[in-house]
Amino acid sequence: MSKITKKILGASLSLAAFSFGYISTASAQTCTQPMTCEEMGYIDTVDRCEGDAMIKCPSDLSKVFCRNRKACTPNACSGYTLSSCPANGNCSTCDKVNDDCSSGGTKYKLDSCASGYKISGSSCIKDCTADSCSGYTLSSCPNHGSCSSCTIKNSDCTTGKTKYRLNYCTDGFYEDGDSCRQDYSVENVSIYCDQSPYYCYGTATCSCADGTSKKLTFSYSETGDFIDKTYILDEWDYDCNYFCN
Repeated sequence: MSKITKKILGASLSLAAFSFGYISTASAQTCTQPMTCEEMGYIDTVDRCEGDAMIKCPSDLSKVFCRNRKACTPNACSGYTLSSCPANGNCSTCDKVNDDCSSGGTKYKLDSCASGYKISGSSCIKDCTADSCSGYTLSSCPNHGSCSSCTIKNSDCTTGKTKYRLNYCTDGFYEDGDSCRQDYSVENVSIYCDQSPYYCYGTATCSCADGTSKKLTFSYSETGDFIDKTYILDEWDYDCNYFCN
């Protein structure tokens, strides 16, 4: 009989004797900690034993002593870093074998993602075509404007802000850059000028598309200077635009 077999049998008898002694002397104040399976020589597992020549540990039947161990080649599964395959992923697998020939479980490596997804680190995320909404420069549609809209889309399929582009202005309004301004007109123009001394006086009506109106006036008096009527009309146009918008 080998030394290790004698050790196992002796430890088994000691464990049985300990158990019996513990039961018969339950009121004892001190006890002796039994030896572990490993300390008794049960250092293997069933899958490491070749044939039926094995002895199981009395306190843990998953631990055994093998007379004939299976030969194995440790495999660390280098490159297989995942414990599971991520959702929407296509993975290759590797069965890890530890240095003591015990199983290290199945490891995974992400090779590709399902259609519509792309690899991002160790997972698969939705694959979308980014759209920055070029040409849509407004953060909101201006008052009295009719706009088309575009929502920014990122490459990971998340969305950003909605942008706008002015197509046209509603009736009674006209485009002025990226805004809509109210139509207006300067009407009922009356201008009188005299040159001795030079004097000009005029009145007109500013009418807005929404029906509001305002009276416009102009007067000028200066010896030796001349005011062209076009200047007066330009001033009224500016005042009328400001009033209506």
